[in-house]
Amino acid sequence: MQSQNDELYQPAVLIPNMIRDLKQKMTSSGIPCQTSTITDNTIKILLAALNIDIPIKLAKKYYSLLLQAKKSADRCKICQKERDKVISCVKIHAILDKTEQEIYLTMGHCPFAKDIYKKVNYQHLLDKLLLGKRFRNRTFDTFIPRDGTKDAYEFCKTWCKTYTPSANGIYIAGANNGNGKTHLAVAILLELIKSNIAGAFIVVPNFLQELQNAFGNSTEFIRIFNTYKLAKILVLDDISAIRLDKDQKAGEWAREQIFMLINYRYEWALPTIITANCGLTELQKIYGKRIVSRIIEMTDYVKNTATDYRLTLKW
Repeated sequence: MQSQNDELYQPAVLIPNMIRDLKQKMTSSGIPCQTSTITDNTIKILLAALNIDIPIKLAKKYYSLLLQAKKSADRCKICQKERDKVISCVKIHAILDKTEQEIYLTMGHCPFAKDIYKKVNYQHLLDKLLLGKRFRNRTFDTFIPRDGTKDAYEFCKTWCKTYTPSANGIYIAGANNGNGKTHLAVAILLELIKSNIAGAFIVVPNFLQELQNAFGNSTEFIRIFNTYKLAKILVLDDISAIRLDKDQKAGEWAREQIFMLINYRYEWALPTIITANCGLTELQKIYGKRIVSRIIEMTDYVKNTATDYRLTLKW
């Protein structure tokens, strides 16, 4: 169990460097020690506790290392009893190299901390998605199939199973609000973080507003832009919902920002999931050919024809 005063039980994120340094320290501590006060019976009890078969003479030589392994095993029993409180710790094993007749220590995550570590890691990746609270339960399991959603639902689930870092993205179109387009896009992100693949989510009008708010602060502007353009997988939600001019087109500045974002992800073959309340022909009227032509090549088109589920809720 984790302790502030015990270097063996540091947070899991520090384990790679810690293992290297700790292994060196522990190996040096295994230099032959004074064994005159260590009885054979003491060694037998120690080996029985560790459940390992090592010659007594060799065990005496590496007595200090075996004590470290025993200490770890004792702490592991505490972890087992209080597993809900364990964030992360290290389990140490003593290994006999029969060829060299030496004992080494190997380390790994405490088996009783693994589940909680996975939850902590999942939460970390979830935070990186930049999802609002309402969207954090929008998984495939919570999606309620309705008339018009079957093709889009099955396509998105299959896409996750066959995902590769350079896979084509998806353009999810549907004229009605609240028909599950965003739910499916978010479900893809939540499914992929189970495999430690972290993406990002942004509502396009909000993205443009963030950039406008950062106008004049080049550092912040670049940070915002890079957050989304470099994401392993990006959801651009409601791309058709931006403010339009009198000709029903996006303004020149907005078109330029969306073009730079789309073009970067197009050139680097980064999967992009786009939701829109219109098809590609209508989207071209809003953004123009150079943006939509890239979207056509970098995404597969899937339609969701369901009605607005929110309108079916009780008033």
